[in-house]
Amino acid sequence: MSPRVTIVTRTKNRPLLLARALQSVNAQTFRDYQHVIVDDARNPEPIERMLEGLDSEGRDKVLLVASAENTRREGVVYAGLSASHLQYLCIHDDDDTWEPHFLEKTVAWMDAHPEAGMVGVRCNLVKEKVEETEIVELEKAPLRPELDSFTLLETSYANYVPPIAQLFRRASVDRLGFWDSSLATQADWEFNLRMLADSPAGFLGEEPLANWHHRRQSENELDNSVVSERSGHYNQNLLIRDSYLKRSLQQGDTGMFATVLAQQVCIKTLREEMNEKLQNAEDSRQMIHASLVKTILGQQEQLSRLHEELQEIKVANAEVLSVVKDLQSYQYRFRRRWNKLWGRGK
Repeated sequence: MSPRVTIVTRTKNRPLLLARALQSVNAQTFRDYQHVIVDDARNPEPIERMLEGLDSEGRDKVLLVASAENTRREGVVYAGLSASHLQYLCIHDDDDTWEPHFLEKTVAWMDAHPEAGMVGVRCNLVKEKVEETEIVELEKAPLRPELDSFTLLETSYANYVPPIAQLFRRASVDRLGFWDSSLATQADWEFNLRMLADSPAGFLGEEPLANWHHRRQSENELDNSVVSERSGHYNQNLLIRDSYLKRSLQQGDTGMFATVLAQQVCIKTLREEMNEKLQNAEDSRQMIHASLVKTILGQQEQLSRLHEELQEIKVANAEVLSVVKDLQSYQYRFRRRWNKLWGRGK
């Protein structure tokens, strides 16, 4: 069948992560896709050698293109959009992964809901580190497991459905315009605001179908920007909210949505402060618990030693009593013989 889904992968000098991303895409049960890899380093040879390791079907689905020079990170994706124009679109960055049924289930949902502009899925937040030639998973858990929908209200607070967990209808993307390439970060969140305000969106929440990988390795290109550039993300988030508020005021309307965005940043700050205090309290609780456990274990060890010593004393006492009885018996026999010898007894 003809391909129906454009998959765009941005990559720059991260061969270990890209190899994992290629495996993630090639493992999809839905096979009608074209995988566009955008080489932001403009150094194709290492990637071409990596592609030789794919089977012929997987290799035929890959299109390698270079990003334009002096393109900001959020604008790199446009080289992929220009190279492939299919019914659906998704962004699979080189450091993230899908579960094998991601495309199968998201495409089926979008086919059944032609009014929708996009669909999101529940995803895992994976914390990891890279050690030389190995990726080590440290922690893996669902991101915001209590959420069961993909809404404008919740997204106005924070972006809980990252790009790796989304499938877009290309017609909706073309009509609205995709990520704002002038933004240093947060272009995906800003686009989600526009898309959710324009069209219905689905959410598949039964099981995680995507994995959003985070690393704190800012000394090289292996980092995850959400982690290593946290302050930059926060400031960009404020600027986007501020721009919505300004446009509303300039247009002379009540700015209901912009007001919500402004209020949400206050709520977001309060919630983060509360979470930080809760985390500090939890850290203190764990320290106290560890100290109590150590004390109890120490006391149990002392009690165990005392019990052993008591048992040893009991054994020693028994031995002493046995010796005393033997002495008493010997003394009794000795007296009888003495008395018998001197005629004092019978």
